[in-house]
Amino acid sequence: MEFIKIEHYDDFGEIVCFWVEVTGLPEEIQKRAKRIAGNEYDENCFGMCIHYVKDKKECYVAVDEPGKNIHYIDIDGEKHWYKVSIPENLLSTVFNACKEEVANGLPDLDI
Repeated sequence: MEFIKIEHYDDFGEIVCFWVEVTGLPEEIQKRAKRIAGNEYDENCFGMCIHYVKDKKECYVAVDEPGKNIHYIDIDGEKHWYKVSIPENLLSTVFNACKEEVANGLPDLDI
């Protein structure tokens, strides 16, 4: 799995919610997303939600349902959540990218 970019973020005061794009999901997860998306499947439509807690200066992966930590966004913009084991090196990369955005004052992202 690989980090693509921070797609956008929402600053809720105490918590910043980062929506992060990732690719290279396990084949079983890709197959499940392909069943939903059909011909509209795009391997770059996977992502995760990262919460940055400002007072603790810590990040954690947000989940939709217990354990479901990665989503696929279909052509209609609906998120389909999956439970995926996320490698530590990917978490480190993503968390560092989020912390860097906070350190830079949460500038507008070039989307």
